[in-house]
Amino acid sequence: MDGIVIEPLTPEHRVDDFDCRTGHEEDTDLNDFIKNDALNEKYEGWNKTYVAVSAGTKNVLGFFTISNDSFQIKSDVKASKHKPYFQVPATKIGRLAVDKRYQQKGLGKFLVRYAIGFVVDQICRHTGCRYITLDAYPYRVEWYLKNFPFRVNTLATSASGVGCVNIILDLKDFPERLA
Repeated sequence: MDGIVIEPLTPEHRVDDFDCRTGHEEDTDLNDFIKNDALNEKYEGWNKTYVAVSAGTKNVLGFFTISNDSFQIKSDVKASKHKPYFQVPATKIGRLAVDKRYQQKGLGKFLVRYAIGFVVDQICRHTGCRYITLDAYPYRVEWYLKNFPFRVNTLATSASGVGCVNIILDLKDFPERLA
């Protein structure tokens, strides 16, 4: 997207006016996260938040988090697919939101594509990672499945956050991750 820059969240970024509410209760949680929790979770090592800003500004237009993840694979899947491990390495695209003033303009798709590219180009080059996981709010699942090669995670014993649907993207189709 022209003029949009993705950068790690810092205290200099302006989040006070950020509002992603679209009428769903979960949106309030996302607003609260970026305003009150994102920097603390970064400092505590839980995740890293990346923000979208217009070049030359610090006003947050959207954001996503990245963290390490894994999930326990079902024993019947392990046996039938000859998977070598019960715990499967993954990277999680965590909380993702776009300010309502910038919704329906392609920024959400841009953030997801950017996050996937970041995982493939940066994380997979330095560590084992077969899947990207994402815990989607139920009202957003279809959007992810329609616009990206995610699918509902049927490999895991249970792998979703409270009130979320765990979806995964298999990175075996990204040969550049092995470079």
